[in-house]
Amino acid sequence: MELEKQVPADSGDSLEQELLRLVARQVTRVPVPIFISAAIITSFASSYVPVWAWTGWFMLAVSMLVVRWVVLRELPEQTHLSTQQRLRKVILLNGAHGITYGLTLAFFPHFSALERTVQTILLLGQCVGAVSTTAGYRPIFYVFLFPVILPLALVWALSPGHSETQITEYLIALIALMFGGLLVASAKDAFRLFKESFDIRLQQVELNQKLQYEKDRAEAEKERAEAERERAEAASIAKSRFLAAASHDLRQPIHALSLLGEALNMQALDAKSREIAGHMNTALQVLATQFDALLDISKLDADIVEVNRETIDVGEMLDELGAEMQNLTAAKGIELIVDCPENCFVHTDESLLQRILQNLVANAVKYTARGRVEVSVEKVDGTLSIEIADTGCGIETSELEHIFEEFYQVDNPERDRSKGLGLGLAIVARTVELLGLDLSVSSVPGEGSKFTLTLEAVESVSKAESDAGADRFDWQELSVLVVDDQEEVRQAMRLLLDALGCRVELAEDIEAALQAAQRGDVDLALVDFRLRGSGTGIQAIEALQAMIPGLPAILISGDTAPDRLREAHAAGLELLHKPVSGGELEDVVRRLFRGGRGDDNDERITKIEGRQGK
Repeated sequence: MELEKQVPADSGDSLEQELLRLVARQVTRVPVPIFISAAIITSFASSYVPVWAWTGWFMLAVSMLVVRWVVLRELPEQTHLSTQQRLRKVILLNGAHGITYGLTLAFFPHFSALERTVQTILLLGQCVGAVSTTAGYRPIFYVFLFPVILPLALVWALSPGHSETQITEYLIALIALMFGGLLVASAKDAFRLFKESFDIRLQQVELNQKLQYEKDRAEAEKERAEAERERAEAASIAKSRFLAAASHDLRQPIHALSLLGEALNMQALDAKSREIAGHMNTALQVLATQFDALLDISKLDADIVEVNRETIDVGEMLDELGAEMQNLTAAKGIELIVDCPENCFVHTDESLLQRILQNLVANAVKYTARGRVEVSVEKVDGTLSIEIADTGCGIETSELEHIFEEFYQVDNPERDRSKGLGLGLAIVARTVELLGLDLSVSSVPGEGSKFTLTLEAVESVSKAESDAGADRFDWQELSVLVVDDQEEVRQAMRLLLDALGCRVELAEDIEAALQAAQRGDVDLALVDFRLRGSGTGIQAIEALQAMIPGLPAILISGDTAPDRLREAHAAGLELLHKPVSGGELEDVVRRLFRGGRGDDNDERITKIEGRQGK
């Protein structure tokens, strides 16, 4: 019987190779018990048969034992022979081994009853052992079993018995045949288990290979994801650098124009000129607003935005916001409704919350062509919900996950600059996260959108702040040192400060700034971040304050790179970003002079007031 008839074809030579390896291993383990069996049978025969008979058989048994040991243990490595050729060698040697022990039954008639029993046990024991040494593979097992078991049953049935009826001998013969049948069934089970074990091992190898493949693929995916993340980070850094560079370069002329516009508005103009100046300033304000959006993103990315929490009257804030938006909504012909019950207070950063609401309302107005924008507040169980709903174009479901991304705009494929840069909601998302608030959005295309901002409500507000600093700051006789490497910016700043009644000194670098400070009193320094040479505005301010202790100074920059923002923040300086409006400048100067502390600041205020005749 060929091996292929007992195993599936797809097992190939691998199962046969495993069988050869098993036979080679087993043949090295059985010589000792087989030799002892041969010696016992020979000792029995030496008392009854001629010397040549028992010595000849013993030499044959030993020779067969040695040949099998030498040949079978080398078979797995004899790759010059085919697997079938090597299996035939195993069958031949096992058949010769079976015939050799079957020949001992020629001595059987001469043995006593005890010796016959011992001989039978030894032969049946070898048959049992053959099941394991051959893994139950029938061709190898049968050629040993049948030359032993069949003659054994025959001699028990035919040999003269030691009992009168010979019934015992017949029963033993029958038992021998039945035992042979049992061994055949056991061999079948043994080979099935051997094959299943081999298949399981193959499956385990295949599973290990798959697991290794999945592991390698997962590692490759992880490496690709890491590479993608690094590329995304590099792209983000490159984008930030580009925006910072572009912002800085563009802010310079816009800053100069803004200062000139402010100075122009302070002059006596005819109606036509004032109208032109008004339109120019409006255009500059639009540009400034868009640059401020870039700046806000940079500040949030740089993680330098400080949260100053205080108790805020939401109703007042929304009323002010509604008043700001009235002109815009009236121009579009839509209605702005603000509905806030009394005593709605929250504890958060006022300026950041105001920026969130401004962006959300401005976004609603922008995308509403007709109908209304409604801002409503609901207070429930200690929670304040501010809802901004519009009747605009709405947002497709597929777009909702993208609306908080930078530069993403719904329904603006032509990139109309009048619709902004697409940063409003990106700023909202970052600021909401910074304040720890909750923002949700729902929308129905063609019907409108609804943004809901949820905050923790507080019961009351106690305003301890005074309004002493709300009066306009008096610039008269203030001595201001302007340090900027751009000539047009220095001159524009001089025109604005002259119009405000200041005395102005101009410098383009640190050395010129120090010389100007030595020539006369300096009450305030306005210093650009980037100066000629290797010096920076921070270094210029440090040098000036070393010469004039406690000198109020404002750092002015067009650079919005996160690293630059962190650097200025770490220096603890007031920072304004170009373009700077007169209102912004006045607010910061008032804070520096009216909110300052210490003897140096008090003396400086007294000196300025003395020059102003106060």
